[in-house]
Amino acid sequence: MTTTENLIERDLIAKLEDLKSTYRPDIRDRAALEKNFREKFETLNRIRLTDAEFQSLLEQSLHRMFSPPPKASASATASPEMMERR
Repeated sequence: MTTTENLIERDLIAKLEDLKSTYRPDIRDRAALEKNFREKFETLNRIRLTDAEFQSLLEQSLHRMFSPPPKASASATASPEMMERR
């Protein structure tokens, strides 16, 4: 890693710690991140997921995070005329 990358990384970590995030040196790759997420999710929700259920949860979560929000349809939006009738 270059010096500039190191400085950026240290600065980001410091900013996240200021926001009360905890630096986890043990989470170094996606597998470790997913393992931590699964453990926290299962603990907080008091459930145990099968591997298939966890994979589905990941896919749904990633889809929601990276998909643009749906646009409101004309039928879902009240027109001024509809508002006057209420």
